[in-house]
Amino acid sequence: MKKYLYKRFILFILIWLIFISLSFFAGYKFFIKQRTIYYIKGNLKVFALKLIEDLDQPDKFQEKIKFLEKYSGIRTTVIRMDGKVIFDSSYFPELMENHSNRPEFIEALKRGEGFSIRLSPTLNKNLLYFAIFDDKRDYVIRVSEDFVKIYDFLRKFFYDLLLIYIIFILIGILISFIFFEIFLKPVSMLEDYILNLENKKTSVLGLKYKELSKIFEKLDCLKEKIERRFVELPFENEVSQIIEIIEFPLIIFDKSGKVKLFNRNFKEIFTNTDTDKYFWEIIDNFEIVEFIEKTIQKREKIGFEVEYKNRYYLGKLAFLENSENFLLILYDITEVKLSEKNKKNLIINISHELKTPLSIIKGYIETLEEELKDSELINFIEIIKKHTDRLIEVLDRMLTISEIESHKIELEELDLEEIIRNVYKLFEKKAKGKNLKFILDIEKVPKIKGDKLKIEQAIINLVDNAFKFTEKGKVEINLKKIENYVLIEIKDTGIGIPKEEIDKIFERFYTVDKGRSKKGIGIGLSIVKQIINQHNGKIEVESKLNEGSSFKISLPV
Repeated sequence: MKKYLYKRFILFILIWLIFISLSFFAGYKFFIKQRTIYYIKGNLKVFALKLIEDLDQPDKFQEKIKFLEKYSGIRTTVIRMDGKVIFDSSYFPELMENHSNRPEFIEALKRGEGFSIRLSPTLNKNLLYFAIFDDKRDYVIRVSEDFVKIYDFLRKFFYDLLLIYIIFILIGILISFIFFEIFLKPVSMLEDYILNLENKKTSVLGLKYKELSKIFEKLDCLKEKIERRFVELPFENEVSQIIEIIEFPLIIFDKSGKVKLFNRNFKEIFTNTDTDKYFWEIIDNFEIVEFIEKTIQKREKIGFEVEYKNRYYLGKLAFLENSENFLLILYDITEVKLSEKNKKNLIINISHELKTPLSIIKGYIETLEEELKDSELINFIEIIKKHTDRLIEVLDRMLTISEIESHKIELEELDLEEIIRNVYKLFEKKAKGKNLKFILDIEKVPKIKGDKLKIEQAIINLVDNAFKFTEKGKVEINLKKIENYVLIEIKDTGIGIPKEEIDKIFERFYTVDKGRSKKGIGIGLSIVKQIINQHNGKIEVESKLNEGSSFKISLPV
């Protein structure tokens, strides 16, 4: 289902882009451009008719020609029926060649008026011509205007329209992508669900995303049913019938490792199956065997993910106390994993593709900002620039999240005291600029294993948020050891977070009301959460409106 929705979404975006693009270019070419030329042609016709009226009054005729030449740049030419030029406002008529082959002249003699756009051999530039035949005097009056000026006007107008069009398209794609991301959010939360399944901390997820949680509900119910059946039914008959109708690959073996039962679905994956064999003779995957051995040693439930023969499986291993046997169930989650992978690739590809045009747009906006003098237009340019910068920031943050999710952390010994002191130095100037107290309280703590750059990034994000949303009072960074954890606490006396929204602030693109949404795009805390999870740590939040917030990071020693 997820794969189908993904394909439909991409198809919809492509069709939408093609339709909008064709509409834009067709509208410009067949409406704006043609209507502009038609309008200019009409003006030239009016000028030509007025000139015909004044041919018998040379003084008035000369005065009108000078006026047209000076204020509108319109060139005037008077041509006899044989093509000889007797007057031209821009050139010496005696030096001009015969005009009997000019298309607008020919058309004017035939139909009374003619029109053309062509290169002028006399002036060596493209002109828009309109000619009209005066049958009383047997003259052709021709007026023309520099087409380059018209083209420049149309080109500038086109660029303005194109800029608005691109911004509209980018915003539309971004909004569509955000809604699609929210719609498929259960897929991205699948891994967290699997990890927390053993602890039964999935009630909220199960209520919101019932389709995904059915997988795990079935696994739990199946285990309980099999455990009960081992007590209530004869082992070889009814239990074997039960497991044959189960849609998941399933195998049961005793504490020595000897296989007791398996179903048809299991045999389709591991073809070398036999009840007289041991599980390590049948299962030719080192990871699965290792998980089974851990389960036999600890006699407790274990969940895991494994790749086998180009497929991904969610495994559930459990010890059946009543029968002293062990149960292994595998669930094929290949489609879910591929969907998650495609989603990450989509984020990376779209982000990279959009960054270049956005950077170009920003460059043109800055150029317009420097050249425009109209204060009202400058205000509009600043609004466009602000939202373009916001789009670029969103793309940068999405790339950061994808990079964090796609790469494993590089473990090394970390001196948290050194990292926190470096972060403190970065924000000292900001604290003075906002007239805030900046307190550093560090206790001696042991070194931990972790990725230095990512831990530093998480602390910087939290401290930066503290300064963003604190206008008076103080910001604190505390470091201390509590039991088997190192605790990093970032406190502020800022605007705080509503109690009902604290559980949502680590969701991607989620922004809190009460003024926070104006200062962020809802990705920074998601990055922090991802980094802390990769280090097997946890992050907790305490906050009160208008009193401040406290973010506590616990990392294992």
